[in-house]
Amino acid sequence: MLPTIHFSLVFHVYPSVEECRNIIVQFGVREVTAVQVARVLGMMARTHSGLTDGISLQSISAPGSGIWSDGKDKNDGVQAHTWNVEVLIDVVKELNPNLNFKEVTYELDHPGYLIRDSKGLQTVVYGIQRGLGMDVFPVDLIYRPWKHAEGQLSFIQHSLMNPDIFCFADYPCHAVATDILKAPPEDDNREIATWKSLDLIESLLRLAEVGQYEQVKQLFSYPIKHCPDMLVLALLQINTSWHTLRHELISTLMPIFLGNHPNSAIILHYAWHGQ
Repeated sequence: MLPTIHFSLVFHVYPSVEECRNIIVQFGVREVTAVQVARVLGMMARTHSGLTDGISLQSISAPGSGIWSDGKDKNDGVQAHTWNVEVLIDVVKELNPNLNFKEVTYELDHPGYLIRDSKGLQTVVYGIQRGLGMDVFPVDLIYRPWKHAEGQLSFIQHSLMNPDIFCFADYPCHAVATDILKAPPEDDNREIATWKSLDLIESLLRLAEVGQYEQVKQLFSYPIKHCPDMLVLALLQINTSWHTLRHELISTLMPIFLGNHPNSAIILHYAWHGQ
């Protein structure tokens, strides 16, 4: 077993890429994997500030141990104040030029991965985007079913809260058809545009079925208030097997269109005849 090294020595705010590379290579590391990078990004997101303990990891040539496995290994020692994600990505790309950051994104689905705040989201998004370079962020890997639902929901939740960091509206999706609306939603409102994505809505409906019901339901408060017509169309158009929350949301939305709403007649007609 190679010696434990302090992660805070390698990727805190001060070292250069060259210094970090030298520190890592002296422990015999020649290549890193997508799994390892995803777990380190996850650890950075969880511990981006207020680091009172030095966080240790086994050498990256030992993927089954230390920070590379579950992110829980800690050791008293050198303290870090922040993580240098730029250095991390530049070093791992140098050590493994063929590292696929779509695979890194896929491997965010691991035990312990959790976004707690906007800074954690920024850490992960910046790391992935820097690794991808000119490639488009693989948002489909965020929408797909995850084994670890809480981690997936945390990314979606904080993205919805922080569209300046990551906005689903910026990426390709299967979009709700709104051309029938007499008064369509604002095109320039990114927070509303996010809810055009049938992929996002289906992912949330699925998450509601796997133990995240109340948290997911709360996320729909925004579109219920600001774009109920677009949301109800999406719920009616979506082809999904996840029906529990879908039915509750439709039941919540329909009374809005029994009142004086600009799209009342259109929505009621569509709901009655469009299925």
